[in-house]
Amino acid sequence: RTVVVGCLCALVITLPSQVTRAATEPANAAVGAQAVETWLNSYSTSINKGDLEAFGRLWADDVDWAPPDAPLLSGHDAMNGFARAVFEQYTVSHRFTAQSFKVVEDFGVAVIASAERYTPKAGGGAAWDQNVKGVIVLRRDDGLWRGTHFIWNRDAPAKH
Repeated sequence: RTVVVGCLCALVITLPSQVTRAATEPANAAVGAQAVETWLNSYSTSINKGDLEAFGRLWADDVDWAPPDAPLLSGHDAMNGFARAVFEQYTVSHRFTAQSFKVVEDFGVAVIASAERYTPKAGGGAAWDQNVKGVIVLRRDDGLWRGTHFIWNRDAPAKH
């Protein structure tokens, strides 16, 4: 009888928080999904504008990048240097061709595919295209979403 009463007391104490959590999880997931979608749109917009400052704000200080045909880049300065070199040399047209993402609490994972066109800025040859696929890991810190990891590859080697 004491065990049953103890279990009932525990149920009465924990049930309201479980019901509240279950009721708010779908809403929190929807808010998180909207935030990740907004992040992805900001990513594409900053590339298309060649806006290194806006692009840099999307990434965490401890970001790790694994670009194709290049060494692993660790830290915001390394990532920013890589992006700066691309933005200085090319006008880039970027568009997502597919994306899906999952959000769990303060983390999001986006699986993306995109089409990109690189047009040399200094008249240095013809424009070239590439299709990219990859995974971006996002983390929410102080209400802001930042990319923490990005690994990607091309569908075929770039021709430029």
